[in-house]
Amino acid sequence: MTAILNGLFGVIARKNAGGGGPVDEANLTAWFKADGVVYNTGTTQATNGQTVDKWVDATGNGHDIVQTTAGNRPLFITGAQNSLPGLQFVSSDWLEKGSAIVTAAPYTIYAVAKSSSTATQFIMMMPNSASGSTYFSLDITAASAINHTARGGGTATATTSTAFSLNTAFLATGKATSASSRQVRLNGAGTAANGSAVTPAGVNQFALGMARDSSPNQPLVGFIYEFRLYNVAHDDTTRDAVEAELNSKWAI
Repeated sequence: MTAILNGLFGVIARKNAGGGGPVDEANLTAWFKADGVVYNTGTTQATNGQTVDKWVDATGNGHDIVQTTAGNRPLFITGAQNSLPGLQFVSSDWLEKGSAIVTAAPYTIYAVAKSSSTATQFIMMMPNSASGSTYFSLDITAASAINHTARGGGTATATTSTAFSLNTAFLATGKATSASSRQVRLNGAGTAANGSAVTPAGVNQFALGMARDSSPNQPLVGFIYEFRLYNVAHDDTTRDAVEAELNSKWAI
């Protein structure tokens, strides 16, 4: 236990020594946070109740996600969780980048979200936009568990053994170490793995809030507060440090 705690504190200390940025900032490829830059139109910051047409990537890497159709834009809601704002996805809302951010393992993803529905819903999808069956995803089952899936020439899904409570914020973590190694966990527990070898081909898009493939479907009904995509597979110590940081910020 002492060794684990020392390792965790070491990661946090390195973060703070680097200027107070997020844990493992060097490998953070895309970062969407509701308390960051969220535009209503053009470069006008959204205010409470307004629709969102662009969520700016806080890393500065330019992986901004947008919605050009007014009727499919989420809402910006202040004071949504722990006195911080969130993006509310009401029915058929999503934000997307029309090119890939990552196309294969390794990666690690963290989503702070909330759902008010028992339907199958997608938090994140990295698809081949021409196909309805080729993608990486982080999605919600009808039993309120979390799936981390790779699909394309086969399907490999890791599903948490625990579930979240409706209308309560949660933290979902997915990790892909290789084409044949993926994990998922929910609020730091219920960890599950899948070792089937699946590599979706032609991944060319990224989306939050919807199964965004050739026929958008299964939208999230709820909130996304923060989403991080790292271009590495985090070891347990770094993963725990990122989760601790997000849990503290969002009062999970």
